[in-house]
Amino acid sequence: AVVPAKCEKMLVQQVAATDVASPVTFSATTEDQSPSAPCMSRDLSRERKDQEVKDKLGTDSPKKAKHAQALVREFVRGMLQGHVVTLLTYTGAVEEGKVSRAEGIMKLDNAIQTVMLTCKDGNIVCPLNKIQDIYHEEGDGKEVFPQIVVENLAEGELGRLLMVFYNLEDGSPKAFLMLEETAESRSQFHRCIKILSAHASREKSKLGEKESQPSPVRLQND
Repeated sequence: AVVPAKCEKMLVQQVAATDVASPVTFSATTEDQSPSAPCMSRDLSRERKDQEVKDKLGTDSPKKAKHAQALVREFVRGMLQGHVVTLLTYTGAVEEGKVSRAEGIMKLDNAIQTVMLTCKDGNIVCPLNKIQDIYHEEGDGKEVFPQIVVENLAEGELGRLLMVFYNLEDGSPKAFLMLEETAESRSQFHRCIKILSAHASREKSKLGEKESQPSPVRLQND
């Protein structure tokens, strides 16, 4: 899939204007074997979380904002083509459960509204505006991940691990864990999906406000 240069430029400009300092970072709960959401009261105030995201995304100066645009542009191009990740799933109790791995392809749809992961263990469709939070060891510590998953990681894999919490269209909370190919690609995914998710949420909110506005009353002359 190829995005026309003009459309791509407009997208990046819109994303850069998004208030990424205030992302959606609500906690979620999941059912069955889905990971449980970490407690968000780990001495991380909303202000601190916002500042951390702002610092990581580099949006506090024109120069850094331009760098963020280039990063997002490169990321989107790669994700439209798709790249390899490893989906981690686990079943059973933590003490005796098993972790399975499945190599898959993660892509963005052509509208850049949805993340899709396809593998032998199933498919994941994750709307960008429904992403609640993304956890990684560097920023959140290994304690946020299910213990059984951490114990089954090989050396060096913890730095490649991501856990994505999101809601389905019906509001049902879901989560998935995956390994990026490198720690660098993990960092790029975390940063860029945060930006794209904040942008998608903002656009969705604008659309909702527009649809909720009452239509003007038209008076007919007698």
